[in-house]
Amino acid sequence: MSKKIYLLVLLLVAVTAITLVSTYLFYRASLNASESFMSAQAEAISTTLEVSLTRYGLRQDIFKDIILNERWEGIAFLAFYDSGGTILLHSNEKMINKKLDGGELTVGGGARGEVPLYITLGTGERVFVLDTPLVVYGIKGMLRIALHPYPSQIIVERARLLFLSVSVMLAAFWIIAILFIRAFKRRIELEFVMAQNERLAMLGRMASVLAHEIRNPLGVIKGFAQYLKEQSGNVNEKTGKGIDIIIDESKRLELLTDDLLIYAKMDELRIEDFDLPSLVRDVLNSLPVKQKDIEMDFDMQDSLPVTSDKGKIRQIIYNLAQNSIDAIDAGGKISVSIKRNKDSIIVSISDNGRGIAPDELGKIFSPFYTTKTKGTGLGLSIVDKLVKVLGGTVKVESSHDRYTTVAVKLPFSKNGAVYSGG
Repeated sequence: MSKKIYLLVLLLVAVTAITLVSTYLFYRASLNASESFMSAQAEAISTTLEVSLTRYGLRQDIFKDIILNERWEGIAFLAFYDSGGTILLHSNEKMINKKLDGGELTVGGGARGEVPLYITLGTGERVFVLDTPLVVYGIKGMLRIALHPYPSQIIVERARLLFLSVSVMLAAFWIIAILFIRAFKRRIELEFVMAQNERLAMLGRMASVLAHEIRNPLGVIKGFAQYLKEQSGNVNEKTGKGIDIIIDESKRLELLTDDLLIYAKMDELRIEDFDLPSLVRDVLNSLPVKQKDIEMDFDMQDSLPVTSDKGKIRQIIYNLAQNSIDAIDAGGKISVSIKRNKDSIIVSISDNGRGIAPDELGKIFSPFYTTKTKGTGLGLSIVDKLVKVLGGTVKVESSHDRYTTVAVKLPFSKNGAVYSGG
């Protein structure tokens, strides 16, 4: 499914890039078109002026008359200046006989032909200028046509507005696309969770039926085995060992059926007030810590009242502590810590046992997954589900052959709602 999302994002990126590049190229083409438009207009005016100057000569009012008669639009001014920059004719007669600044001159204009450029007037306006070499009655000079750029700027502004509009639309499109992708991913996750919940519910029902069906014949087998052991004086040593194996395996099957029943029935909450440190000490005292000469280290308050499901927290502590005992050798150490963090409690159980291999960390909460020779594979699965029932989280850190730390974070006060999966 992630491949489909990746292809969708790739398609969106391609469409966005093509649209932006196309719009930018259109904008650049509009800039060129606006300049071409002004150049064409200036050239047309320049052609008309050449004919008039050739016919009527350098009359000082000729440009003024031509502007009035031709009714050209967008003309800023008209001028004719010699090679030294002296203005010989101008549409504003006050400018005649003045010299142009060096920056306004077209250098080498006679050799280059028509040269378009932009200059800034004293009023601050920037105008388009076309200088055309021209000889009038033996006087070599430059005919200057200056046009207001606003007619062509309309084209540029429309192109700029189009580019901006497309950019805004693409931004909105991407926002919608991101929201859609997030909703799509959320839907996939919810479908996965629902499928997993359904599978776990079915597994729980099956486990419950299976456990009940096993317990009755198992009790009969164990009872007869214990009876035979009591009569072991009448059997040989080899038969006695076989009876012991039957009893031990029966006990192991009993533990498995207990775990199956716990795993199948743990959605309903029974909320009560209790002291958490006392509960932890009671659980640890019930485990074979002294028999394995395991050192216990406690980091918790003498008293910490909480409101939650006492039975479920007892099961969580029991399973985690039992895992630590199974993971360490005689003389090992188990550290138990209880901390309060605002509205949460964090219970951490660490051991210096064999740890968990990196490739196993992602599997340890899966039902029936175990690395023990006689494990049921439900201990940590039960922990994971119970923690979720209580609205908490569980985090595992481990280094192979060095240590393992399991930190369970639970609400300090839990209401009586019924867990609905996850």
